[in-house]
Amino acid sequence: MNSNINGERYEFNLCLDDNFDGKNYTIDRSGDSLIVNIPVTTNKTALYKLTLDIDAKPAYHHIKLGDQTLVIVPTDKF
Repeated sequence: MNSNINGERYEFNLCLDDNFDGKNYTIDRSGDSLIVNIPVTTNKTALYKLTLDIDAKPAYHHIKLGDQTLVIVPTDKF
């Protein structure tokens, strides 16, 4: 995670449909979590580097990406 005045930037490697165009997804908030829904509709997938720029208030502590739940810990806390 990289934070700046516009929010946070997250980078992930994720297997998605091999023809993923970056348009068919949703991000919803549930409590202190952001839920990223990117449907996988085919058996043919490819590894993508996914970049999410998120500015959400109040602060969130988890991102659910597919079947993974990621705990968000700001790097300035270390």
